[in-house]
Amino acid sequence: MLSKRTVPFLILVMLAGVLGSVSCKGKMKETDTTVQQQQLLMYIGMVLERDHYSPKPIDDAFSKVVFDKYMSSIDNQFLKDNFLQSDIDSLKGLYYTKLDDEIHGTAKMSFFLAAVEVLNRRSKEVDKFYNEILAKPFKFTDDETYQSDKDTNSIYKNSGLEVYKDQNNIYPKNDQERYDVWRKKLKYQTLTRFVDLQNQRDKAADTSSLKKKSDADLEKEAREAVKKMMDRAFKKSKSDFDEEQQYSLFVNTICKIMDPHTDYFPPIEKREFDAEMGNSFFGIGAQLQETPDGTIKIVDILKGLPAYRTGKMKVNDVIQKVAQGDGPAVDISGYSITDAVKLIRGAKGSVVTLTMKRATDGTVYVLSIVRDEVKQDELAARSAVINQNGKKIGYLYLPEFYNDFNNPNGAKCAVDVRNEIIKLKKDSIQGLVFDLRSNNGGSLMDVIQIVGLFVPQGPVVQVRDRNGKVEQLKDEDKDVLYDGPMTVMINNLSASAAEIFAAAIQDYHRGVIIGSDSYGKGTVQRQMMLGKANENGDPEFGALKLTFQKFYRVNGGSTQRKGVVPDVVLPDQYSILKLRETDAEFSLPYDKITPASITYYTPKYDAAKIVHASQTRVNENAIFTAIQKNIDWFKKNEDKPISLNLIKYKEERAAMSKINNKDDSLFILKQPLSVKIASDDYNKVYKNDDSAKGKRYQDWYKALGKDVYIKEASNTILDMISTKLVVTEPKKK
Repeated sequence: MLSKRTVPFLILVMLAGVLGSVSCKGKMKETDTTVQQQQLLMYIGMVLERDHYSPKPIDDAFSKVVFDKYMSSIDNQFLKDNFLQSDIDSLKGLYYTKLDDEIHGTAKMSFFLAAVEVLNRRSKEVDKFYNEILAKPFKFTDDETYQSDKDTNSIYKNSGLEVYKDQNNIYPKNDQERYDVWRKKLKYQTLTRFVDLQNQRDKAADTSSLKKKSDADLEKEAREAVKKMMDRAFKKSKSDFDEEQQYSLFVNTICKIMDPHTDYFPPIEKREFDAEMGNSFFGIGAQLQETPDGTIKIVDILKGLPAYRTGKMKVNDVIQKVAQGDGPAVDISGYSITDAVKLIRGAKGSVVTLTMKRATDGTVYVLSIVRDEVKQDELAARSAVINQNGKKIGYLYLPEFYNDFNNPNGAKCAVDVRNEIIKLKKDSIQGLVFDLRSNNGGSLMDVIQIVGLFVPQGPVVQVRDRNGKVEQLKDEDKDVLYDGPMTVMINNLSASAAEIFAAAIQDYHRGVIIGSDSYGKGTVQRQMMLGKANENGDPEFGALKLTFQKFYRVNGGSTQRKGVVPDVVLPDQYSILKLRETDAEFSLPYDKITPASITYYTPKYDAAKIVHASQTRVNENAIFTAIQKNIDWFKKNEDKPISLNLIKYKEERAAMSKINNKDDSLFILKQPLSVKIASDDYNKVYKNDDSAKGKRYQDWYKALGKDVYIKEASNTILDMISTKLVVTEPKKK
């Protein structure tokens, strides 16, 4: 048996041999593939231990976590609840503390193959009895409940490997228990569709064939729809989850236990990722994700693009059907992301019609969306002028810190932001609202330059590597482009570079941060290509995205997990979804380093009084109070078991719908703000050669005026202006 000291050298030799010779061998034998996979596993394991910012020891404790997470992950590939506890116990006896040996190369890599073999056997059993369950009508008069299993993957504490859930209580103990779990799951899925059909029947015209259908007809139709979804999902799972994907999931399980942002991209996923980043397609501008139950949900809506412009689509909503214009709708339940995207994308200007289901209350709605090019220039910085109480307040929106590094003449957000500020200054603004809500970060170089537009020369952020070496990244330009009062808007989805900007403005006392705690991503990643480039320029064995540094504010605190805490707190509907770094498993901890020496602004207004006045106004605002009550209601009720009794289910859904509809109306101001375009943008908005784009700009300005959050940010600026703010010479801290 090899010693661990000699393994790293041998890994390098073996991997070098594979990288240098595989491409000229012709078709590889299965045994060659297995050997190659283990060599790649050993290499990645070595890199994780050697180069990750804060590597966890790959030992027996690590092995147990990999086992638990991989078993849960592959179970999800077949819609969950396939394994019995006896399966887990049997595999534990063989592999529970042996996976570190597989990673180090001192044991043959066999766990993931053995696990999938058991999964395939159990999924065939489920495949058989789900058909038996759906062959008979469900009875919706019994008082039983269904408990969503969405939290069963959260087995481990965020920053460590300590188990806080009993693994023996996750999987069914016997065949009957597993059967009952699936019966309730399928009954719930049928119930939701049955109620949807009833609602459609109630709204249908008297002459419609749907109006004449009985409840028995609708229940049968709902069951058939669920069966169709399950058939597709199982077929997809069987065809898609091949050995390459099984291996990829195994390696990624190992990577993600180091931290949530360390990833392994196999070659095909790397190519798809690069193609997606190129944005050279026509679609709706929404990011999709497959769920374990075979549905396609919305996980992100790109601002300024077709889906966003509808104003109706929301994160976590489910796409049920896709139609081409007025054509027949295709039920995409059980479709893979790839197949669903093929239907949703199409020619520029063509119409795709989506049947959607609201995540919060189950409401079904239909959206007809005109496809457009999904590209970065649709997401560029833009500005407006808010006229309020006789004052002109500039509004600057930046969706992300973009930079086309591959094109010297390409878009750079630092240049665009500078230009937008120059436009606003021409219109004699007296204050500035900088909106970074849902900005997920981007170019570090650009965020440093943009901070420099508001503060004099000095450090913007600090970075530390795994050896403890700290480097201060500074703005070297002494000039300040804008020195007036400003607020910065953030929310739970403001991340990375957006957090660096907000933190710097806060640490320099340069402005007031308003919103909710930011995302909390304080780590830096880089990509390592694995293998030689093939004929397409792609690495033969994919890429490893590795966390190798950590960000720190100039005040010494990390943004990791904690994020940026705003000066003025506003309720954030995204808090319901628990999407922040602190909600992620294995996220690195918060810590501090020595603060940097900085020069900061000391405004003549009393900053504490400005913040207090704004927070008091928020706390007493009926709109924000109602929004917070709705958020609290959803948090309180989100984990409650769902009744499978028809009457009780309808009552629960009606209560959710009432809250959700009320919540939607709260975000729209009854008396909109007066929002005008910057003078230099008049032609772009009203005389644009692309009339559709000009119309989109006009709609964007109208939407700004209805935003209650922007109003409070501008109110805070008014407080600053009313105190006759005078920017003094900077003082040394």
